[in-house]
Amino acid sequence: MATGPKPISSFFERNRIAQARQRQYKMLQDNEGFNISPTGWDRYPTIGRQGTFISDQKSVAGLIDSSPVNGKIYISKSQALGIEKNMGLEPNSLSGGFKVRKVTGIKEMLPRSPLEGNDYFLGPGNHLPGGHPEMVIKSIPTKDNSSVKTLFEVLIND
Repeated sequence: MATGPKPISSFFERNRIAQARQRQYKMLQDNEGFNISPTGWDRYPTIGRQGTFISDQKSVAGLIDSSPVNGKIYISKSQALGIEKNMGLEPNSLSGGFKVRKVTGIKEMLPRSPLEGNDYFLGPGNHLPGGHPEMVIKSIPTKDNSSVKTLFEVLIND
């Protein structure tokens, strides 16, 4: 179950949040966001029952340091754990692989700051543990369409 918001206690934390808010504003200006979700979620019609979490391109580019080959990237289990930590995801939630999707037209998808989350949730408006911006939009489909495009799939090496 989610815990309550954690107090912002340091200059570093305030600066991290201010930078994430600037990046969040740019996401709205660019009208696009990026979603990271387990490949196993493709068995459902949409990602997220009450909305899909998105971040910006910089968060995705900063987490994965290689280019896709035939639409796939291979990373180690420790790299996947690092991504989970930075993105505030449950440990091992990406261990079966995941997809990175670009979502365009987010202004029309009810963008908002999340009000609740998992045990790694830092509180409303406090963004992600790795300093990345975070928003929730209406749930996106798992199948590509004019607004949602799978950029690549990430597979985990043992």
